[in-house]
Amino acid sequence: MSEASKQNESTQTTEASMDTETIERNIKIVMNQTAYLYEEARKELEENNNDYVKVIKNGLGIKFNTKKSEPVISINQGIYKELRKFLDK
Repeated sequence: MSEASKQNESTQTTEASMDTETIERNIKIVMNQTAYLYEEARKELEENNNDYVKVIKNGLGIKFNTKKSEPVISINQGIYKELRKFLDK
């Protein structure tokens, strides 16, 4: 099977699993929260795999935080971490 046919098959499976009621509900949610019209909301939902949260954030101009922040550690944890690194050498 070619790559395009596999992708087309997976797209059809995804569309079949999403009933029209859910899609319409998501379109209404996006339209209420953004300035998108029906067709724009539908197009954006299709591009974002029907994830209305992503569509709303994109519509409002909210940037996604792709960089993971380092875990917050106490001063003592930091000291012992450095000691362990030093002793492991």
